[in-house]
Amino acid sequence: MTSIATVPIENPRAQCIVMLFAALHEMGGCHSKQETISYIREHHWFDIRDEDRKPYPSATTSEPRWHTLIAWGRKDAVLAELMFDHPPDQWELTRRGIEEFRSVRAQYQSGALEARRSYLWSLAFKQWLVPSFDLRIATGHARRIRIATFSRFGTATFARESDRPSLKTFSSNPRPNQSLQPTTDRRENFHMTASTLNFIAPLASVSGG
Repeated sequence: MTSIATVPIENPRAQCIVMLFAALHEMGGCHSKQETISYIREHHWFDIRDEDRKPYPSATTSEPRWHTLIAWGRKDAVLAELMFDHPPDQWELTRRGIEEFRSVRAQYQSGALEARRSYLWSLAFKQWLVPSFDLRIATGHARRIRIATFSRFGTATFARESDRPSLKTFSSNPRPNQSLQPTTDRRENFHMTASTLNFIAPLASVSGG
């Protein structure tokens, strides 16, 4: 399976890493966290919903959770040596990071990977990443993915049939507020367990750098 920064490409964490890499790749050089997030926001790349603007309950700051997700992507990239381990607030891709992003982008553009499956990405980002992206196909798929996906941090594969949510759940609230919370009780969230929880406590310092 294709991955970026060792995270499987269809995992929501990987979706954040791709947006992060795209922003740094386009800006070039070294930038602060705020500059990077501002670039993503100004280009409307992250499909921001109301819950994304709220901080995590465990956070010690009022930082929107989508900002925190991008910062977690930076941490993954540093651990994978795809971003430099610069002092706090200096974000920059390594040569390997640039090459890995270009490789992933090429796979999306060739059709080997499907941008329509990445539900944290806005239509604007999907069209930027894949200029030939078909909005009609995306619209139909978006309806199906709401049914197939348990939450923003779940997948379409369930360990037990009893884990699968009912259609009523999605018709009333397709993106529940708690969906972005990193949890350890879902098997599919293997990238949101030990390594993530270890740095949630010092959240302010992580998301700041």
